[in-house]
Amino acid sequence: MRGRTAAKRYTFGLVVIAGACAANAAQALDDQATLEQKITVCASCHGADGNSTREGMPSLAGQPEMFLIDQLILIREGVRRSELIRPWVRGFDDATIIAIAKHFSALRPRANHGPADPGLFTRGRALAAAGPRSRASPGNAKTIWRRRSGLTATARRSGPTRP
Repeated sequence: MRGRTAAKRYTFGLVVIAGACAANAAQALDDQATLEQKITVCASCHGADGNSTREGMPSLAGQPEMFLIDQLILIREGVRRSELIRPWVRGFDDATIIAIAKHFSALRPRANHGPADPGLFTRGRALAAAGPRSRASPGNAKTIWRRRSGLTATARRSGPTRP
């Protein structure tokens, strides 16, 4: 129990420090920064190839372009709260957001790192076995395709430990 409390304090401290650093660095990352420099800033957390190796940090590689555009605009406008990312994207115009989304959506996703979550694996197996018409199913094939293609883009949890 004591180890968990210390880990939570450590994680909270890192988030506070990262937020302060992000706010200061974002001021330096103004309109004069090149697209490559802006992508490098994104890659510092999401991975140079768009595949994050940080626990809880989503990988951007291979995400649908429209999903990335939607999320960046929602964050930029303050509709979706992300105190770590908003300072970076606050000054981005639509053309920059589109270019960043094109870049990361064109990258090839890799398998996640670390152990798979057995609970998610078991739930996925049960959903697959139940079939698309089951009440436990997240939807039929058309709905699932729309979600995965970015047509009904929503925020997702991802990171190195998801199967």
